[in-house]
Amino acid sequence: MKKIVLIAALAAAFFAVQVFAIVYANHSCLVYDACPPGGESLRGGSTLINTLIVEGAGHFLTSHADFIRLLKGVEVAELSGTDYPRWRTLVNGALESMVKAGAVYDTLITAAKETPYNPGVIEKLAVFDYKNFVKKNGLNGEIFSRIEDSLRKGDVTGVYVLLKSDMDGIAEGLGIVKAAVDAGTFPDLSLLLRLNQDYAESLLTGQYFSQVFDAL
Repeated sequence: MKKIVLIAALAAAFFAVQVFAIVYANHSCLVYDACPPGGESLRGGSTLINTLIVEGAGHFLTSHADFIRLLKGVEVAELSGTDYPRWRTLVNGALESMVKAGAVYDTLITAAKETPYNPGVIEKLAVFDYKNFVKKNGLNGEIFSRIEDSLRKGDVTGVYVLLKSDMDGIAEGLGIVKAAVDAGTFPDLSLLLRLNQDYAESLLTGQYFSQVFDAL
């Protein structure tokens, strides 16, 4: 259980500093012709692509928040006992929000595929110094490698597809946890740890994705 405490604490700290949607795939809409420079603000009449990015990030982070609360409940169960009604509420919320995030990304991917890229931004992505960027910003190279090839090739829509795959995998795991909790049985700890890692990896992937575009 000590391992869960550490991982949950790290994830909670990560969530606390990453709560704003601007760290999960934002700025990337600038690669599309439909998204004007500086069009990141919803108040400025942002495009459909940017709106979907923000909406999807919001659902993802809401799901993560509920999952962290579930982890906390599982951890303190050793002291305060199991609270299955509370756990059901949390896992249901986490799953519902993740499914919503996935649905938004389905629409985002469709919109992105139908929108031409901005050649100037694609050119910048092709010559961007990714190696120095990772080093300068202290990024996790293994996680950054998930998106580097796609960015070099100008396949920004492909990164959305990757993030959608993350969402689908997390939703599948949450479904298994939900089935256990609904049955009044203790959820598999190894699955909870794997899901915690999956959330963190996807969050960092989305953050690095945003940072590249912010640096262009």
